[in-house]
Amino acid sequence: KNELQVVAPSNRKAVDADDNQISKSIENRFKQDPQLKHAKIDAKVNAGVVTLTGEVKSIDTSARASELARGIPGVRSVKNDLTFAS
Repeated sequence: KNELQVVAPSNRKAVDADDNQISKSIENRFKQDPQLKHAKIDAKVNAGVVTLTGEVKSIDTSARASELARGIPGVRSVKNDLTFAS
């Protein structure tokens, strides 16, 4: 699946604003979740594609982060690059 999005310069601000809103929504959702509120997860958003990085305690926590991020309106896909603490 091609995630490339071509945006005319006049529309670029709207896409950036959406990405910023998505990022804030993910951050807020993670802070409210008991399993994720203390996790060190960074979510970067580019044209609705979320990349999760950082370190979590378990695969369950990683899966939960992906699940919550996918549930945010405007998210097109989630790339989970989280690592596990050992």
